[in-house]
Amino acid sequence: MVEEHEQQLELKIPALRVGLWLLIVIIALLAVLPSIFLLLWAFAGTETVGLLSPHTSLHWFKQILSDSEWRDAITYSVILGIITSLVGCITLLIHFYFMRYAPSIFDRVAYINILLLVLIPSVTYALALRILGGALRIPESALLLAGHLIFVIPLQFFMLESKQDSVPTNLLFAGSTLGASHFKNITFVYLPLMKDALWNALVVGFFLSFDELVVATFVIDSPAVTVPRRLWDQVNTNMEPSPAVISCLIVGVYLITLAATYALKEVRGLLRVRNR
Repeated sequence: MVEEHEQQLELKIPALRVGLWLLIVIIALLAVLPSIFLLLWAFAGTETVGLLSPHTSLHWFKQILSDSEWRDAITYSVILGIITSLVGCITLLIHFYFMRYAPSIFDRVAYINILLLVLIPSVTYALALRILGGALRIPESALLLAGHLIFVIPLQFFMLESKQDSVPTNLLFAGSTLGASHFKNITFVYLPLMKDALWNALVVGFFLSFDELVVATFVIDSPAVTVPRRLWDQVNTNMEPSPAVISCLIVGVYLITLAATYALKEVRGLLRVRNR
């Protein structure tokens, strides 16, 4: 019986491996093929969607970067992304620090609030922002910031939460016992221990904010638009490869940031080894 069971497993395992490999290939194709087409369209695109030029060039990149409206949209998105990510990280950093001194019930309430932010449909929240902003005459920039924070903070929360176990609570209590204020304790004790996770949360928060479209679609009525909103407005009206060019620029900046982060981490690791 044991031998028959082993033979059945040997027959099933190759079939399972083939099935898993097929699944991986299908998922990879679904993820990569659209991006490959955007890349080709950005460098060899024409004004007709799907028709590629036999020669590649940077013509469309130069046209986008020389367009004042695209530059304004990029600047607006970058500023909004930086502010959103910084506000989210600073808020969560202060939250996790003071949770060391607060009863556990506050931590549970905060966790429930984060789950609520995740569960609320983005369309519902964006519509509520639009109605509330119109009723109270809240500026669009403030509504955008609030909407971006709602979508960025949950991911930043879980990224920073994963680092909390490696930060000794006794070390923070020792600083307070020795007379350090909470500001000094955060700045000189807590922040250095959290800097790697904080940097990762900053980068991810920035790109999440930069990429946000739902809130921008509902809230923005003025000529000052973000990059995703401008892309969305031009998808059905402009057949030029400008959406592909912007997508390539975003992916390029994202990959460069990831590579720089990894390189800095490796350099710091080598310096630590040499200093020992």
